[in-house]
Amino acid sequence: MAIKYLDSNGVLYLWQKLKAFVSSAISNKVDKVNGKGLSANDYTTAEKEKLAGIEAGANKYMHPDSHPASMISGLDAAIQEKVAAAGHLKREIAAALPEPSAADGNTIYMIRKSSGADGNLYDEYMLIDGAMERLGDTAVDMTGYVKESDLAAITNGEIDEICV
Repeated sequence: MAIKYLDSNGVLYLWQKLKAFVSSAISNKVDKVNGKGLSANDYTTAEKEKLAGIEAGANKYMHPDSHPASMISGLDAAIQEKVAAAGHLKREIAAALPEPSAADGNTIYMIRKSSGADGNLYDEYMLIDGAMERLGDTAVDMTGYVKESDLAAITNGEIDEICV
């Protein structure tokens, strides 16, 4: 069974249906009645008097859209210090594993496998607690991923059924 997806034609068709729906909804909205303010005085006189007694702009706080990092004193220096002190991993293709005493603790050593198309598969090793440990390999298992041949665009009729 094909997996359904929305292609560009389906998106356009759905967009047209949405625009028609919104246009219909707007045409049925209730318009504002001039001179009426709120359609009815649904709040109490006491609440109305309380609101009338608040000075214009009182307690008005405008929260900025963003905060620069410079607002936090010493943040930039602290970040730079932590980044500089952190180990930076790198990869190295090697013909053979180095002895643990000669290995760099921040290097993933890639040893070419004999299998694999175009010789592009590697076992990955790293120095961990004084020993060279295999982390895994570079093989990628695509089992379970959808193939383009498994896809079928959803039809306008199916979109109509969804949009009921």
